[in-house]
Amino acid sequence: MGLITDYKPYESFLASGHAFFEAPGVMSSMEFDDAVVVYKRYVNSQLHDEAMGFKLNDLGACVRKLDVEGARALFKEIVSAALV
Repeated sequence: MGLITDYKPYESFLASGHAFFEAPGVMSSMEFDDAVVVYKRYVNSQLHDEAMGFKLNDLGACVRKLDVEGARALFKEIVSAALV
C-alpha cells in the first residue's frame, strides 16, 4: 500500500492539532499544517468526502495564518464529523 493507507493520518491530525492548540507557534503550526494536508489527501482519496476536504483546506489556511480561534472552531467541527 501507499503512504496514505499505511500511515494513520487521523491520529496524526489529532495529535498535532492538540499540540498546536496547547502551544501555538511557528513549529507547531508547520507540523499541524503537514498533518492537515496528509489527512486531507486521505479524506479525498480514500473516503471521497469533498465537503470534509474543503473544511480541511480552510483549516490549513487558518493554521498558516496562526488564526488559533478560527482553527479551533474548524478543528472541533472536523473531529465531531469524523466521530459520526
